[in-house]
Amino acid sequence: MALSVYFLFDDLRRQLAEEDKSLLVTSIIELRKRLREEAKAGTDRRNRELYALEAMLSSAPGEKYQIERRHQKLIKYFGHFKKTGKVQGD
Repeated sequence: MALSVYFLFDDLRRQLAEEDKSLLVTSIIELRKRLREEAKAGTDRRNRELYALEAMLSSAPGEKYQIERRHQKLIKYFGHFKKTGKVQGD
């Protein structure tokens, strides 16, 4: 997750206004919080989007294709958070 977040910040930092940079930080913190909550839920998970992200994080995490997939997913998640204030799938 740390590598993906680093790439996300590096990619977006030049494009975003200051208030959006702050929102990006908030969205990542909320995403991480929700990932932990979903993991604790075990078989009672409710958020399919987070389940898919978790699978990407655990399956071939250092492979280029997986890093790129996670990057695109995190950009999508940020766009959703920016519009709704919620984590994708909630």
